[in-house]
Amino acid sequence: MAADSRQSYPNHNYVPEYQASGLPFSISGDTISNTPIKIEFPFVTRWVVVHNIDNSSGNHTLRLGFTEAGVKGQENTPSVERNYFDIHAGEQTPRLELRCKELWLMAEPGRTRPYSVIAGLTNVTSSQFPTLSGEGIG
Repeated sequence: MAADSRQSYPNHNYVPEYQASGLPFSISGDTISNTPIKIEFPFVTRWVVVHNIDNSSGNHTLRLGFTEAGVKGQENTPSVERNYFDIHAGEQTPRLELRCKELWLMAEPGRTRPYSVIAGLTNVTSSQFPTLSGEGIG
């Protein structure tokens, strides 16, 4: 039997996918340097938690953003104008109720940070999610 062209598939606006519990996803890394790394999710997230595992003394931050340009941002820019979040050593984000297909991490220049990311995934494939750019959805 031929596929029905009227059949719908979950997409990023399909509400029931965000009402159900997320499928588990976890990744951790030994270090991130001042070169941004991209964490790609196989499916769109329902929620995300990022942990800066560094437990050394000092204010060693990890940047979290949603584009490479965003996470690179200007360090001396006021925090209300930045396109990234700082996660301090030994701290983690709260559970962020976000739908995204990727996120970017970066340490401050001259430092490396161990990290972990845990997320709840939907059944929405990453290809069904719009691409984010520095200006928003592209």
